[in-house]
Amino acid sequence: MTDALKFDMACQIIQSSFSPLGCECKRTENEGICVRLYDDSNTTRLLVKNIAPDKLTTIRSVSQLALEIKQALASSTMRNKVRTRSSGSM
Repeated sequence: MTDALKFDMACQIIQSSFSPLGCECKRTENEGICVRLYDDSNTTRLLVKNIAPDKLTTIRSVSQLALEIKQALASSTMRNKVRTRSSGSM
């Protein structure tokens, strides 16, 4: 994606999808994209690296990416809850 405005708009859509979590969207050195979700204490909740730039070419693809990240976040949160319960019962 060569148009900075398009990249910025795609990032705004992604960032607005995760409120109240903070969301950072940036380009990486290898031309990939990185999305970091974090809470109020700036603790990273999920980090997704090496996203292909073609995932941000249309509103539909950006929305699909946001959905995939939400699913990964939900899965990660569920695993953490299971670990916490397992370690708490010992």
